[in-house]
Amino acid sequence: MATVNYLVQDLVSSNIGITPEGFVVCRNAVLARSAEHVPLVYFGREMQIGDVLPDQQYLVYRRKAELLNKRLWASLEGRPLTQRHPPKMLDSNSAGWALRGHCQNVHRGEDTEDGEATIVGDLIIHDAGLADLVLSGRLREVSLGYRCNYDRRPDGSWEQVDLLANHVALVDVGRNGGAVRVIDGKGEAMLRVKPEEKSRMQRDGEFTEQLTRKNTPPGSFAQQLRDRSQSYREYEAMTEAAAAFSEEAKRVGKEIAARTTPHMMQGRGPAQGPER
Repeated sequence: MATVNYLVQDLVSSNIGITPEGFVVCRNAVLARSAEHVPLVYFGREMQIGDVLPDQQYLVYRRKAELLNKRLWASLEGRPLTQRHPPKMLDSNSAGWALRGHCQNVHRGEDTEDGEATIVGDLIIHDAGLADLVLSGRLREVSLGYRCNYDRRPDGSWEQVDLLANHVALVDVGRNGGAVRVIDGKGEAMLRVKPEEKSRMQRDGEFTEQLTRKNTPPGSFAQQLRDRSQSYREYEAMTEAAAAFSEEAKRVGKEIAARTTPHMMQGRGPAQGPER
């Protein structure tokens, strides 16, 4: 995998940088691990297959060969980055409201202490609210939204095969206990913006703070992002309320339609004027 360079204005760490526009680059985020030695635990309802009980937990394995399959890697390139998981898999009709950034530069990472393989990638965060949560350390764990098939193993456990990614979510607590997350240390340094380029890229008084790692701790920049994103969060809350109202309106409409007598819904031939 060729090295990807990013132009950043502020280096939070060797793996996290902030562009002049306020986008946050998280290099080498651990996206997923294999589960050959340490299985994953799923409820039956999460597996969405017919041979399991919805409220029972099952051990689920994932071979290294499945994780390192280049088809899975290709399915992760350019996929939407979301703030927690959306209620269903995304497509071109639904991605817009959930999109907070994207994933790219997927490649193999270092093995875990348990001998599990990992894949890593770069997460580019475009949304100020999510950037704030990541920079302040409140949302760092990574969880993939994906489709797969399940094969039953002789001991009654299951194995995931044919994984294809749909989106990448940053979550409060992931299934892997913190092993799959945005990381601060290691990684290749990103390119900093030169002073003359910084002044050229600043327009209309926006983003004029002189941000350097030496004199500005990440928390203070996170506070700036929090202030900038307040109006967005208010808009998002109103959008969610409107969506809930729309669903309620649909439900009431269906109830009214179900109570409507048949003759009121059927035509009676060509339209005529009112009877006189």
